[in-house]
Amino acid sequence: MSVRPATPADAPATAAILNAWIDATSCMPRVHDREDVRRHHREVVHGAREVGVIGAPVAGYLALERDGAEVTDLHVDAAARGRGFGAELLAWAKARRPRGPALWA
Repeated sequence: MSVRPATPADAPATAAILNAWIDATSCMPRVHDREDVRRHHREVVHGAREVGVIGAPVAGYLALERDGAEVTDLHVDAAARGRGFGAELLAWAKARRPRGPALWA
């Protein structure tokens, strides 16, 4: 499966992946409610960053700062993990910045 550039129509799916991850991750307390995460994806993630998505329906996404210098988001839906989607998303990001983007973990 290949990565494609996200469209604004993908924002609900990417927000749902992040919301599910927050709900399932005990070390990541929910600071913003689900609607605020959806708004953030519409306005910031998809509005100000370069986003790649994988899967149909969307099973994962990666967001880069517009200059490609930093990965700001990388999430794969729990049901799609272990299938190489994260690696494909990272390869997509590296192709946009040959020296490699910075990763914050």
